[in-house]
Amino acid sequence: MKNYFDVSGKYAVVTGASSGLGRQFALCLAEQGCNVAILARRLEKLEEVKKEAEAFGVKCLAVRCDVTDTKNISEAVAQVEKEFGRIKKMLYGEYVYLFNDVTKIGPYAFWGCDNLERVTLGKGLAGIDDYAFANCKGLASMTIPSNIQYIGISAFQDCVNLTEITIPSSVTNIHQSAFDGCSHLIIHCVAGSYADRYAKDFYETQKDMPGYGEEISD
Repeated sequence: MKNYFDVSGKYAVVTGASSGLGRQFALCLAEQGCNVAILARRLEKLEEVKKEAEAFGVKCLAVRCDVTDTKNISEAVAQVEKEFGRIKKMLYGEYVYLFNDVTKIGPYAFWGCDNLERVTLGKGLAGIDDYAFANCKGLASMTIPSNIQYIGISAFQDCVNLTEITIPSSVTNIHQSAFDGCSHLIIHCVAGSYADRYAKDFYETQKDMPGYGEEISD
């Protein structure tokens, strides 16, 4: 395989690595010389992937982890950090969990992650930056935690299957383009809040856009 990026000797964590895209991500990194910790619920499947990864001469740690269980996530992270040190790189399958010590989601952080379906945001974040989740076509719903203060330019642009988002009153700045192209979106918020005023303007703008109100097809 042609080397498009240099990850030789580095360490990465891949979730959903027992099959599908997660497995492919893990093996691609291993082939490029990256040591990988692979996480998923099915440990027996992970052991198969581990053998494939180690065939490239890298270290591979298989860890059972259910990403819907926060206690299980914390245990898995502790196990990975014990073996590999502090986590700096992660690749995600269908679910993203951002820990409380994550203080920033940079621009384009998850742009175009079509297989991303669910996101849990940690309490360390102040906001969601420009294009952070743009074009995440698998994302269906999200709850914004009360520590978030702003949502940036086109942060969720063209998340065409995003149907529900809950925005707390702590959010006092939402760029007018934050949800462009989200023609099926329902915004849940506190009456009279900044998000409530934004939602009314959003609905008024979106009703004239192509696809507004149409049923989502599989």
